[in-house]
Amino acid sequence: MVNRDGTITLCAALKILTREEIEKCMPKHRNIEFLGFLPWINREVPKGLQIHFILNNYGTHERSNV
Repeated sequence: MVNRDGTITLCAALKILTREEIEKCMPKHRNIEFLGFLPWINREVPKGLQIHFILNNYGTHERSNV
């Protein structure tokens, strides 16, 4: 088990045109938190607009659902 020393995970998205941020802090850093952030983004973005994702290479979005 990894000791994270009280750190949290911040998932964030940016609405480019308005410069508004969509963010959510979570106590753990697993793919289940990342997957939970996706519907959060979907609720915040107006219907009919495309969503483009740029993901880092950390691997949270690449793992099986553990």
